Amino acid sequence: FGYYACALMDLGEGHTFRKEIGKDKLSDVMTVKPYTSLESMSKTLLKDVKDRWHKNGPPVVYVKYRALLHYHAQKKVWPDGSSDDFVSVTKEFLKMQGLKDDYLGDDGDLKQLASTASAEVSPVCAVMGGVLGNEVIKAISSKGEPANNIMMFDGTDGGCRSFVLK
Repeated sequence: FGYYACALMDLGEGHTFRKEIGKDKLSDVMTVKPYTSLESMSKTLLKDVKDRWHKNGPPVVYVKYRALLHYHAQKKVWPDGSSDDFVSVTKEFLKMQGLKDDYLGDDGDLKQLASTASAEVSPVCAVMGGVLGNEVIKAISSKGEPANNIMMFDGTDGGCRSFVLK
């Protein structure tokens, strides 16, 4: 979505893999833990989402993703530069999720998010496509530790992060 990308991965309960521990060496079979279903991920309140990089709240990229999904679920359209109600809908959503209504910035920041939300920025698509392609290979081959369970990319700074939503 614009300069950002987010992927939620549900590998299924009991998905196994072998961690790479050196050149041509694999660990014993391990199970992905903790397992969180896609349904549970989407229902988790944002105030309860933390990761090792964001101790004081959820990752901003993930909050933007959820805000856009919420808007689409309510309005049945994706926001754009002419979506006058995106700011108010998003601020109400943030409050419902237990966050401050300015968690994603001021009204100008939210209008910017709405205006770029449906843009397909090719470098963002290329990076996220490559990362997810690698994750698919790891999941199918069970070789290498898979990302569990949210992958985010911020095209404004080039940061790609994976974190576990418990």
